[in-house]
Amino acid sequence: MVQSDAPQLVGTSVGKWGVGGRFRVLSDREGRHMAQDTYDYVIVGAGSAGAVLAARLTEDAD
Repeated sequence: MVQSDAPQLVGTSVGKWGVGGRFRVLSDREGRHMAQDTYDYVIVGAGSAGAVLAARLTEDAD
């Protein structure tokens, strides 16, 4: 058995969610649409911990 103190990558998929962000569509002079993304947070990871973190970040503080 080989032991290592290095952290291991666990999981098979990586997702990205923009939480609390905005998506705006801009038009250029020729009428083509250009997307502009802005995010307050980016959560990387599609597991249950990422989903919980995303849910907590989107809760209304009021």
